[in-house]
Amino acid sequence: MFSHRTSLSRRAFLRRTSGAAAGLALAGAGLAQPFLASAATSLGPGDTAVVADGPLNLRSGAGLGHSVKDVLPTGTRVLIGDGPVSADGYTWLYVMDSPTGWVAAEFLAPESSSRFVVADGPLNVRQGAGLDAPIIGLAETGAYGTATAPDSTQADGYMWAAVAFDSGLRGWIALEFVDWL
Repeated sequence: MFSHRTSLSRRAFLRRTSGAAAGLALAGAGLAQPFLASAATSLGPGDTAVVADGPLNLRSGAGLGHSVKDVLPTGTRVLIGDGPVSADGYTWLYVMDSPTGWVAAEFLAPESSSRFVVADGPLNVRQGAGLDAPIIGLAETGAYGTATAPDSTQADGYMWAAVAFDSGLRGWIALEFVDWL
């Protein structure tokens, strides 16, 4: 299952070993760092964003103590209707899409953002979307790139996007392992 990676981030490890809900609970306790802190200050009512690191819990209220109404996968587009509200170490934004609810802004990216950095490499760059696509290169942690297509594709449990790295390498990557800038 992990043949495309040599190491896991703390959040990825928590998600795979304890489940996403436990991982978010631990993150709220300070044991893991939020994924995309810059989104917390840059998004507000009327903005459209995408889930940059899913699955992301959509909650009935702003805070970890509120019930989970839905789970949003990476790449889900959301319309922000209210917020920000600070609670439990996160910045919360109200999502007006169906269903409505609150999400932690740290795991969102502005929709217009197409720049990223590899957060947990080395990351396999593939000829196409999916784990069966041939590997054409590796991107190390800290490598910068740009998504070259507006939509992502779901395959083998990951969201995939066509990308171009600043180094010139072009291909497909699993979005779970990048930070949006």
